Formats: sequence, structure tokens, C-alpha cells
Amino acid sequence: MEDNNSNLPTESASDNAKSRRRFLTRASAGAMLATIPSKSVWATMSSNSIAASGHGSDFAGGHQLHLKSPHDWLKTRVGQLAYKYLAVCGGSPNIDWKLKRCLGNKVNDLFLCHLLGDTAELTNFFKKVGGKVGTFRKNNNTYHVKLFQQSRNKWRYYKWSDIFNYLGGNSELNKYIVSAYLNAELSGRFPGVFYPIVNSFNGSKPPFQSAEAFIAKIHAAAQHDPHGTLQLLKDLHHNPNKLRTA
Repeated sequence: MEDNNSNLPTESASDNAKSRRRFLTRASAGAMLATIPSKSVWATMSSNSIAASGHGSDFAGGHQLHLKSPHDWLKTRVGQLAYKYLAVCGGSPNIDWKLKRCLGNKVNDLFLCHLLGDTAELTNFFKKVGGKVGTFRKNNNTYHVKLFQQSRNKWRYYKWSDIFNYLGGNSELNKYIVSAYLNAELSGRFPGVFYPIVNSFNGSKPPFQSAEAFIAKIHAAAQHDPHGTLQLLKDLHHNPNKLRTA
């Protein structure tokens, strides 16, 4: 069940979302496996090979990893929820075509909280792009959102449950990408989160220089292998300590 109230802080941070470096090479699912969730390596890719340099056997210093789930993050008020996915990941979120046909390039304006299913913020977003939110009857069905598809010159109707599914991506892949970013960015700074893949722990060198560099690799891997990426992200969230190196 998605939250009905906005989880964003009063002051929006979207206009000040962090810029990230654009990578010149394309990641693969194998490359992501070498770097997520706990092998302290930085993978440098070429078209046919991966060269990894190690920074020690355990970037977490032997401590247990703790990550919040996508639903957990939806209930917080962290400012990062108002970052645009495009600004953080360097690419557009992969949403279902049934919704994308109405949003067009407005897909690039989606916040992280939108992809997690923040109903209140989605309501604001849909109104900004010319849509309507309420209760609509059509063909004996009840819908909650209607958006205009310019290419067909017609309104499309959606239930909230459909909106959440379409935004979540392939079996909630977008939600797990967003959650992985938030866990990396806020490790040690938000209660209950310890995943120091970008924040140095006990003076050790972290595997990634920034949460944006980390999540850009995940986003690229998801374009190449959405199913494999999703499974790895689920393992990372639900069994992180089984994936660590000794």
C-alpha cells in the first residue's frame, strides 16, 4: 500500500539535485556483480573485458550491513527524495510504455519519490503535466488519473495501482535502483542504514567515489539485463551480508 501523504521536506531540493559524471563505457550485469554489494573494487570496463582493482577484502570493516527497503524510504522525509532520477542516474527511468506514451520527455522530470509511489507528489506532478487526478468513471470502471496522449489526441485513464506498477518498472526494478542509491548516499547519516560503499569507514578507501557513480553503474546494468539486475538488488537489500567477501 503506497503512502497518501507527501514524504518530501517543505523545501524542495529538486532544482539543486546533484550533477553526476557521465560514464563513457557501458556496464554489464557482470560488472555490477563485481562492484555491488560489498566487493571493494572499482571496475573499469572495455567492450569485452572487466579489469578490477581491489581496495581490501571488506570495505565495511567486518561490520554487518543494514539497508532500508524501497517502502521504508518512502516513509522518510529525506531531501534526496526530491532529486530527479535523470540527474542522479544519468539516464531516464525505464517505465511502462502505457504511461510513457502520455508523459513523453516529461519522464525526465520524475523525482525519486515518484518512482517509489508517493501519491501526493505524483498528484502534483500529473497536474503540472496537464493531467487530472480524481474519480473518473469509464466503461463501468473507476479510475483515478487521466493523462492526455498527444500523438493520439485522446485521454488515457489509470488506476493508482496501475500507476505504481508502471512507474516501478520491471517488477519494481526502478524502486530498488532508487533505494540502492539512498542507502549508499545516506549510509551512516540516517538511522539504521550502514552500507559504506561511498562513505569511508575507519579510514578505508570506499569502492566508489560517490553515490551517483555507484548508481550510474546499476542503471546501466539494468538497461542491459533488467532481470539479473533486479535479482541482485533484491539480494543486496534482503540478504546483504551473504554477498560480502571475507
